Amino acid sequence: MTPLVNYLTLFALMVSHGAAEEIQRSPLPLRGFTEVSQAQVKLTGGFWGPRLKTSSAVTIPHTLSELERNGHVTNFDKAANKEKSGLSGHHAYDSDLYKVLEGALISLNHHPDPALQKRVEGIIDRVVSRGGT
Repeated sequence: MTPLVNYLTLFALMVSHGAAEEIQRSPLPLRGFTEVSQAQVKLTGGFWGPRLKTSSAVTIPHTLSELERNGHVTNFDKAANKEKSGLSGHHAYDSDLYKVLEGALISLNHHPDPALQKRVEGIIDRVVSRGGT
């Protein structure tokens, strides 16, 4: 069993035996989970390792290409007055781009890729552009 399944099973047994009150009185971190920074975790094997590598090498670059192709990035150029045409797409296009950029930056921490980093930095420059100021 995985550690989470073990924990949940133990918790269910404790609750069923009236130990829930004791858990609530316990000081942290015994009462709950302790946050772990993504920088403290390195997944290289098992189920997630290969999938994260594929995400870094294939999924993120493809998603950035699709967002650029569909106007998610060029809307920032338009907002900075570099393009005169109106905004395209849904008004929440920026949130899609932000999520992919967040994933790309996290991925770059674990799978350095100079080409992807340069591409992400270029998009970020376009997002924060102030129209020449």
